[in-house]
Amino acid sequence: MLKNQLLQDTNLAQVLFEQAPIGLGISNMQGKLLMYNKMLLQISGFTPEDIEKINSVADLYYDPTDRDTILKNTMEKGFTDKYPVKFKKKDGSFFESLFSLRRILIHGEPHWLALIQDVSEQNASEQKMQETIKELEAMNEMMINRELKMAELKSEIDELKQKLKQ
Repeated sequence: MLKNQLLQDTNLAQVLFEQAPIGLGISNMQGKLLMYNKMLLQISGFTPEDIEKINSVADLYYDPTDRDTILKNTMEKGFTDKYPVKFKKKDGSFFESLFSLRRILIHGEPHWLALIQDVSEQNASEQKMQETIKELEAMNEMMINRELKMAELKSEIDELKQKLKQ
């Protein structure tokens, strides 16, 4: 009983939408963003006024061909999950995301529900870690070569000592 009451409580839906730790947006089928949460504004840097001026979410993609790919994929499979895509920020730069898209019905009308997880920091950390690993591997290779050279020199010194004794 409590579960049904909670699910029917529109205030709960609004709280969940606003408090989600990922960007959420609902657009009509033409791409006009109708509803979005604070996280979407936070990761993009846009204000509500900026969003109102955007005629289509297509304008938010850093690479416009990504939207075509995502829509095609979503139409074929019925959904898209965690597709890596770059979105524009207000300052003209971009953020890297994992993007999910669902077709939903609102009062019988089809809409798009977009879920945008900003992974810029994770990707930057992963890239830094890969660079560090490469540096460590190069250093290890250098140290191994150095040790081999030292062993080779020690062997040569031992040979020279033997010759001197003779």
